[in-house]
Amino acid sequence: MTTRAYQIQKSKLQTARENAKKAMTFATQLAKNKFSESWKECLQTAWNEIKANPSKYVYISFEKVCGKVAKRVILSANWSSRYEVKGTGRPLKENQRLYLDAAKTLCEMDYVTGSYFTDSVIEKF
Repeated sequence: MTTRAYQIQKSKLQTARENAKKAMTFATQLAKNKFSESWKECLQTAWNEIKANPSKYVYISFEKVCGKVAKRVILSANWSSRYEVKGTGRPLKENQRLYLDAAKTLCEMDYVTGSYFTDSVIEKF
């Protein structure tokens, strides 16, 4: 096997692992947000969404202010393009970023935005 072929195979394996991690985290979020009573249905929905649009979703794990590690699947689109801000709100800190929670958006919940600090990100893909 040539070096280039090995790199391509390794890249495909890495992408498959990342998509599996996204799907499992997404399914867990769907179950927690009462998308369905069935774990199987949550997993099928998550996997189908990730498989259909892998670039639409981003996996992120970050440390919360309280010290716990949070894992989320978020929408990669600019959050302001899908969510209308009402009122002035609290100004963002310099390293604070807003995101749209993919599971809450799919479950059509009222509060779908969240925030994280860029210096607390552990993993993102």
